[in-house]
Amino acid sequence: MLGKGSLLAYLVHMTLRIVEIHRVLKPTGSFYLHCDPTVSHYLKLVLDAVFCGQGGDFQNEVIWNYQTGGASKMRYARKHDVILLYTKSQVFTLNSNEIREPRTEKSIKRAQNPTGARRRAPMAASTGLPIFSSIQKPTARRSSRSSRAPAIAPISPP
Repeated sequence: MLGKGSLLAYLVHMTLRIVEIHRVLKPTGSFYLHCDPTVSHYLKLVLDAVFCGQGGDFQNEVIWNYQTGGASKMRYARKHDVILLYTKSQVFTLNSNEIREPRTEKSIKRAQNPTGARRRAPMAASTGLPIFSSIQKPTARRSSRSSRAPAIAPISPP
């Protein structure tokens, strides 16, 4: 039974929309899904089934970090969202400059101050926007042994 406000009801609701978005998406189109980290792993399974099952592909997972609100002393801060990027086919258009936001004066000053600077992305001189490498899925080499579980010797009692 799908109760009001249940996770299963939400996933069914999202699955219907994802299927329709995939249907109307151009063959060279890409789809960004912005979601909460508590449901991102469930939605990734849905997206994999819809996109990857029909010739599309998972391209990237972007973590959108924010620093508003308080901090807990009992656990790490839960201050991020997840953006999942899927494409309808292996041939797609990525307009990364159109999704970037310009840096604020505060972040530019912080990046120029070595004591307050975080890891700094290279900046394009013409736009003042960070330069990102092209999004490509890395290919992993797998040996025939890597698919097997490692052998673990039993520990005998002393």
